[in-house]
Amino acid sequence: MSDKKVVDEVEVEEDLGLKDYLGKIAAKPSQQQIEEWKAEFGEVFVSGFSEEEMYIWRPVRRKEWVKLQSDFQDASLKAQEASDPSLMPTQFDMEDALLNLCLLWRSGGADWDNTKGGTVSSLHEQIMQKSNFLTSQGASLLVAKL
Repeated sequence: MSDKKVVDEVEVEEDLGLKDYLGKIAAKPSQQQIEEWKAEFGEVFVSGFSEEEMYIWRPVRRKEWVKLQSDFQDASLKAQEASDPSLMPTQFDMEDALLNLCLLWRSGGADWDNTKGGTVSSLHEQIMQKSNFLTSQGASLLVAKL
């Protein structure tokens, strides 16, 4: 993301960070609200897909993750018992459930149906990564012999 600024009467592209773009959104959460989220949840992150499409979220905690997994396992068993495949939870259901839990704020309201197709999946992936769900290779990079 970049913005233009004038230096010595010449227009120059300036790279702005996500925090800079968040600062430009009129209806953003206050710094006090962000600090309250940090106090409650620890880490808080911002993701931006454009200058107008920004999301503030937090990682999922272990207890919450176990409950999500248990709920989805129960729903799968009920679908099998009912012999009704339409009741079987999908990956999309899991993505939605995780976002409902971890998303703290989004620009532009709560209408997911009109966002770009990959937005929810991408946010889900970002939340998973910052919640320490890594590939085997990524996890092995975090180990050092003492």
